[in-house]
Amino acid sequence: MFCGLRVEIFSKGIGKSFETIRMGFEGIRKSFETIRMSFEGIRKSFETIGMGFEGIKKSFEGIGKSFEAIRMSFEGIKKSFEGIRMGFEGIKKSFESIKKSFEGIGKSFESIGKSFESINLSLFCYLDYPGGNEVMAIVNLLS
Repeated sequence: MFCGLRVEIFSKGIGKSFETIRMGFEGIRKSFETIRMSFEGIRKSFETIGMGFEGIKKSFEGIGKSFEAIRMSFEGIKKSFEGIRMGFEGIKKSFESIKKSFEGIGKSFESIGKSFESINLSLFCYLDYPGGNEVMAIVNLLS
């Protein structure tokens, strides 16, 4: 019996050792499961970060489109001002043309005035000749 007790204690010890080994492997398995779940959480976090970057990218695309619209608006304003400038240049040229026309009219009046002076001198010279009374009669009729 003494020997049987020893085998029994020995077998209980081996059984407890195997149980401890089994529990150790179970703990290792749970640790690997925890690590796997952690990596799964990290993967999901990176997916979330990726979605965040995608949102930021879309925001910048929207901002880019806004800047494009603003640039096109400024181009339209620039073209409008160019049209206004061209209109003012046309007005300026019209006034220059009007000025030249009035200068031409002034020169025409000067010519007319010189012509009247010439006619006046001619009349006075003609009146000094004999028979000038006839010319005087014509001038009186015209006035």
